[in-house]
Amino acid sequence: MFALARGGMTLFEVVLAVAIFLGAWTALSQLYSTGARASVQARHEVDAVMHAQSRMAELAAGVLPLEAMTDQPFDDPDLAAWTWSTTVGPGPHADLLAVEVTVRREGSNSMARASYSLRRYVRDPQLFLDAAMQAAAVSEE
Repeated sequence: MFALARGGMTLFEVVLAVAIFLGAWTALSQLYSTGARASVQARHEVDAVMHAQSRMAELAAGVLPLEAMTDQPFDDPDLAAWTWSTTVGPGPHADLLAVEVTVRREGSNSMARASYSLRRYVRDPQLFLDAAMQAAAVSEE
């Protein structure tokens, strides 16, 4: 029979192809934007965990005093947006203290904010000091 020869694309096919391309481009750009925001927030959350663990290790080692503090800045100038707080209370046993470290990063928007709290039981350093003083007093006698 008759064969219809097509020489090119119709205007409808071009408009349809452009519409599909723009729709896909919009969806992909939204996915990229969402991924970038999630990446920044995840980085801040990981930093908060690392700073809280570091501060807790300093408290447990006796580098910092085991006392309640609120919104203390970090010594490092690169951490100017970060603050830390501690609460110290009695633990479940007489020789344990419940220490909680909270690290916060304040920012201008929700994407720049992060917070993490770490709770740990630490032996009361005053018990070691009392035992050392008693041992010294006994050895002097």
